[in-house]
Parts: sequence; structure tokens; C-alpha cells
Amino acid sequence: MANAIVQAAVHPQRDIYIGGGGRLMSSAQRMAPRTFDRIARTMTAQQQRDEPARHRDGALYGAGLGGRVAGEHLGYVMRRSFYTRSVLHPLTTAAVVAGVGLAAASLLGGLRRS
Repeated sequence: MANAIVQAAVHPQRDIYIGGGGRLMSSAQRMAPRTFDRIARTMTAQQQRDEPARHRDGALYGAGLGGRVAGEHLGYVMRRSFYTRSVLHPLTTAAVVAGVGLAAASLLGGLRRS
């Protein structure tokens, strides 16, 4: 996420989505706003805890306990997003996609000849 923030500072653009989930939610909201509003309320309710803050100072000005800088989210958190990387590096992404496409075409061409 830090790389996306730096990218936004260096190359300003109207919208930057962090992770494929962010892009997916934005698209869903645009296609079906009422349905997405109901889903978003459910997602928001699942993310809130009914307990007081454990560390009121937070980790904004210093690392957390034991040097931790990550939160305590109980669910799965993907540390790297291929979607965000592909958006931040479009030329590299295009080269990789072209290479995979050429490799697939070569393999399929070899299978047809056999």
C-alpha cells in the first residue's frame, strides 16, 4: 500500500484502487448501488468490534508492542496485491502477459502439430 501512496504522490490521478478487492467493490457499487449498499453494511458490521480500544495511543507515532506495525485483524489479510502491482507497473505487466501469451500459443501450436 505504501508503494501505491508514493505512486499517487508522484503521478496524481483521480482514482487509485488498492488491491483487486477495492476495484471489485467499486465496480459492484457502480453496477448495482442498492445491492452493494446492503452488502457494504454487512461488511462494515463484521469489521467493527464491541469492545474498548486496547491501545488508545495506537501505532501512529511509534511501533506497537514488540515492534509490531501490523494490526490484529483476525481474518485473512493478503500482504501483496497482484492487481495493485500490475496497475503501478503497466509496462512490466504487459510484458509478462505477452510472454505468457506467446508461451501458451507456442505450446498450443506444438500440440496441434502432434
